[in-house]
Amino acid sequence: MSIRSRLIVVRHAPAENPGGVDDAARRLTAPGYRQMQAGAETLAWVLPPPENILTSPLVRAGETAAILARAFGRVRPPVVTSALTPGFDRGRLLSELEPLWGAAPVMIVGHEPDLSGLLGWITAGTSREVVRLGPGTACILELGSGYRGRIEALYPLEALVRLGSGLSRIMA
Repeated sequence: MSIRSRLIVVRHAPAENPGGVDDAARRLTAPGYRQMQAGAETLAWVLPPPENILTSPLVRAGETAAILARAFGRVRPPVVTSALTPGFDRGRLLSELEPLWGAAPVMIVGHEPDLSGLLGWITAGTSREVVRLGPGTACILELGSGYRGRIEALYPLEALVRLGSGLSRIMA
């Protein structure tokens, strides 16, 4: 497979429980925010910076995308798109991503189960889950023609935090 582009798919970090709060307004928990900061710093050590970061309009995804953008040292803020709203249409999302493909990866931040469905379609041509993304998990995909691709790496948030802690000790 010749690589056309890389797509970094990230599920939002741990968020407030939905009880009594409008789902779209749910924020990251304080521990989730701190974990995502640590995990994002690790991602910035191991990945090339994304040229574009797109995020769902829901608050928790926007907060996660902002943390990632800061970790990668981006000047431009993440772009909010309704194409990543829960229940999104895969075709609409991919057509929005089409003009962004290039040498640098593109990052999207969204929600489950939509992201797992997208991963299943890209890697196996099915909407069935091939991977379920936990909160704050990042999945790096190599994309070829026809939006088909393979998983290059999968980084659960807990692993990113531990890896970053180890790297900090080594680099100190």
